[in-house]
Amino acid sequence: MTGNQGKELWQTLTAVSTVIGCHDLFDESYPVRMAGYARALGAASGMEQEEVEQLEYAALLHDIGQIKTRETILKKPGRLTRQEYLEVQAHPIESEKIIEMMPNLGWAAQWARWRHEWWDGSGYPDRIAGEAIPLPSRILAVVDSFGAMLSERPYRQALEKTEALAELKLMAGIQFDPAVVETFIRIMSAETEC
Repeated sequence: MTGNQGKELWQTLTAVSTVIGCHDLFDESYPVRMAGYARALGAASGMEQEEVEQLEYAALLHDIGQIKTRETILKKPGRLTRQEYLEVQAHPIESEKIIEMMPNLGWAAQWARWRHEWWDGSGYPDRIAGEAIPLPSRILAVVDSFGAMLSERPYRQALEKTEALAELKLMAGIQFDPAVVETFIRIMSAETEC
């Protein structure tokens, strides 16, 4: 993709991600910040430039399938019923379908599908585990979870940055790839020192 095409695609997808998030509790800069974290983590993990671009797009769009999830479920302050939880679990598949409709975003679509997979295999939608989960999806899991922990939710208060990093570390080897968490913590520590 040429520089101008890439810039136009980025602007378009940023606008789409803002519209997607309008029913959410994130501020408008959230998707761009998360894409920046994904970019840094992807580069630090040895991904090629073209893959890093697709990773950024996946970071912007990975939750687009939530437009098919009832808003009352997304904003529910209490525990979800089994049926509500199943509805939430369908959104990565919907995200994949929607992103696949966009030209040249095949990788981003696949990676968005597996963003909610857990390192130990207990995630969704396909219950894949460990290195069977593509590295970009493992990166999205860390970045998006970190961002979500920093955000206010109906069911909990926002965490401080240090608390969110501690939670990532606690869940490394369970929910998250330990190597990805370690690299992310190193990046965030370097950012703090600047």
